[in-house]
Order: sequence, then structure tokens, then C-alpha cells
Amino acid sequence: MRAWYDTGAASKIGINCAVLLNYIAYWCCSNRNKGDHIKDGKAWMYATIPEIVKSLGFPSERTLRRTILELKELGYISIQQDANSMNRTNWYTVTEDGMKLANMAEILDNQASGQNGLMQAAKTDDSSGQNGLMQAAKNDFPTNNTKKDIQRKTQRKNDARAKLAPPFDDPPQELIDAWEGFIEMRKAKRNTPTEKAVKLIANKLEKLAPGNDLMKADILNQSTERGWQGVFPLKADYQRTQPKTYGAQQSAAEMYEEVKALMENGGGIL
Repeated sequence: MRAWYDTGAASKIGINCAVLLNYIAYWCCSNRNKGDHIKDGKAWMYATIPEIVKSLGFPSERTLRRTILELKELGYISIQQDANSMNRTNWYTVTEDGMKLANMAEILDNQASGQNGLMQAAKTDDSSGQNGLMQAAKNDFPTNNTKKDIQRKTQRKNDARAKLAPPFDDPPQELIDAWEGFIEMRKAKRNTPTEKAVKLIANKLEKLAPGNDLMKADILNQSTERGWQGVFPLKADYQRTQPKTYGAQQSAAEMYEEVKALMENGGGIL
């Protein structure tokens, strides 16, 4: 199955966002042409997270969720959840700014659609189903031509995302994932950290786990799991990535906590 994107859009919002935006815009245009799933004057499409991951080949559901959140925060898509859905199906539509960036409406106005509810594969000679229909329009795509105000808005959003990037030098993937999970939790609580707050958190992490990226990741994961908006020393009951030790950089306080936990659980000192 093939996925594609407009290079102009990708240069502004990244490849993942560009692929997903075109995907949603395509099916919204398709449904609009059929007169299906129209609400408040807008056409909507729906799918579960696993369905979209399978269709577009995203590396993980977490990556897809992060991409959806980015498009929503940039103001390019709107999302509603079906309250009666047993499989947490989401409804998506593309905003006016999103349609301008995707630049798909005019191309797909007269094309036959392939979605009739559950994103069934379009009848094409391409075994990739719905993406085969999308691929047919690829060669007809015009160069993206956005307005200056959209460009400025996108640049501001990109700058904001850069400020929330992992504030570490050459961090391992474990620390990157932990940081992204922590930021997503903060955003969900409507308390996205400021640039200054990010620096303060990074400084505190270094004090709690000097030079130890694995411990920093666990500290962040602990805060994420427990809904803490700050970072704190690891608790004895927290399930760590490496329960026994973090290596030579393990502090005396950490060793004390581990011995204490062993004693409380009926263990002994070896």
C-alpha cells in the first residue's frame, strides 16, 4: 500500500503531517462528492487509529496520535469522537486552512469516491485499495501555494514545537520517548510548559540523575504515569526500566531506596 504527500506541505509541517493531512482531505472530499457524512456544512471521514496505521504504514499508534495532535494544534483538522462507538472510532474533517495547504479540493471534485462508511478499498486495478485511487491523482497535483498569513502561522507553530523538543544533548530513544510522553500528558492537562519551564525541568532532571539518561527517562515516565506536572525522585514502588541498578552512576539515595524496598517486600541484604 502506498502513501504520498505534497512536498510543499511537507516542508512546512513535516512528512508525517503532510501524509496524514492529504489522507484525511482525500476522504473528506470523496464523502462530500457523494453527499455522505455531512455535518455543519462540512464533510467528515471516520476511522480507528489501527485502521489509519495500517493504511498509511505509520511506525506506531503513538506516532500517529502525535501526528494527529500536531495537525489539530496547527488548526488544519478537527476531531470528534463517536460516543456510541465500541472501538473508539474518531471522526475527522479538514479546516479551510488545511484544505488550502493540502490543495486537494479542486483536484478531487469530479473524481469517483471509494469510501462508503468503513473505508472500503476502491475498485481499482491497484491492489493498494484506497491509496491506489489517491496515487492516480499524484501526477496532477499543483505546486502548493499558501498565503503569507498561513506561512507565518505555521512558522509560529513550528517554533513552538521546537521549544518543546527534548532539551538534552544527543538523547537516546528511551529518553526521547519519555520526554514526548511527558509533554503529551502536560498538553492533555492544558498546561503545556513554557520555554523557561522546559529549561527548569531539564535542569532538575540533571540534578536528580546527573549524566544518567536512563534514570531521567524513568523519572519522566513516573511523572507521566502519575499525572505529575513536575519531576521528582523515583519512588520505591515505581517499576523502573532497570529495577536492580542504573550502573555506576547510581546514587547512594537510590541504593538506599532499593534496599528499603527489598526489606519491605520481605527480602534481605545479599
